[in-house]
Amino acid sequence: MKKETRHEQSSFLWVFLVLLLSCIYLMGCEADANKAANNTTQNVGNEKIGEENKEPVQGTFPGLDADTEMQIKIDFQNWNGNPVELAQYMQIKTYYGIYDGWRAVFIQSSNAAYMGGYTIEGMAFKNIQGNDRILLWKQTDPAGNYSFYKLDDAYGAGLISLDDIKTIHTLHMEAHPELYL
Repeated sequence: MKKETRHEQSSFLWVFLVLLLSCIYLMGCEADANKAANNTTQNVGNEKIGEENKEPVQGTFPGLDADTEMQIKIDFQNWNGNPVELAQYMQIKTYYGIYDGWRAVFIQSSNAAYMGGYTIEGMAFKNIQGNDRILLWKQTDPAGNYSFYKLDDAYGAGLISLDDIKTIHTLHMEAHPELYL
């Protein structure tokens, strides 16, 4: 049996190392290509995120997929004139469902540390922070345009019914009993 020289051992290690690094590089390129093909990053230009043919991913709440949840946050930042980059730091506290195509959410909107509220048809809607409100959101067309309404304004405009208000009120009290003590 022939004994390998140091030079042959060194050459073998170099070839092995080059092959290993090439494989790692190619796997990284493939991962980047897959990531680009499945890109779900936000496009702030038309305020639309995600892809149409992508399977929805469950968001924080049942019935609200992750892409729609993030879109609501982005649109909320735009609605308030804030940078959309802040959307990732905000929180939808409660999701109440869809009413005539409008998604009802209780959304964080202020750092004020006091409680407030408002009344609709004799039903008190209490807030955790002074500017928090239940809002209705709807994407109004395929181009990504959207609308927000405060719950009381939406009811006043006839966008949702009194039965919807009653349902949202009940869900709000169940989700936030600490506000009604």
